[in-house]
Amino acid sequence: MPETGRTAQIELNGGAAIVSYDPQKWGKLEKDKNDIVSLDRLVGAGYAAIIAERVGIPSGQAVDDILEELKKKHSDLVVLSRELRTVHGQEVCCLKYGFRVNDLDMMVYAYCHGGLAGTLQVRTCCTVGPRTRSSMMTMCFGAS
Repeated sequence: MPETGRTAQIELNGGAAIVSYDPQKWGKLEKDKNDIVSLDRLVGAGYAAIIAERVGIPSGQAVDDILEELKKKHSDLVVLSRELRTVHGQEVCCLKYGFRVNDLDMMVYAYCHGGLAGTLQVRTCCTVGPRTRSSMMTMCFGAS
C-alpha cells in the first residue's frame, strides 16, 4: 500500500484498480479471508468496506445485484439516492441508503464501479445519531 503525503493507496484486483484514502482519517486497515478490505474511522464512529471482484459487471447491473442481495438481509432497506458520477474519468454509481440493525438506524454511502478492471464497491457506514435520527427516520421509514 504506497503512501504519498496525506494519501495512502490500496491496490485491488492485481493492481487493476486503486483506491486512495486519507490515513489521518481512516485507520486499522484489515483484509478478511474474502479479500474485503475494511477501515475504521479514526475520529467519530464510522466504517468503510472495499469489495473488489475480478468479474467485470457493468456498474448499473452491479448496483441492481447489490441492492437485491441487501434487501434479502434488510427488508426495510430504503434507497435515498442513486446517481451516476464521473470519478477520475470513470463512471461510478453513487448510492445512499438506510436500514435498521438491532434497533440502530444505519446510513450507508456506496460507490460502485464495474468494468474491465473488475467490479469495485466502496461502502461507508455509520449509525445515525440523535441529532439526525428524526430526519433520517422520516426520510427512510416515514416515521419520526
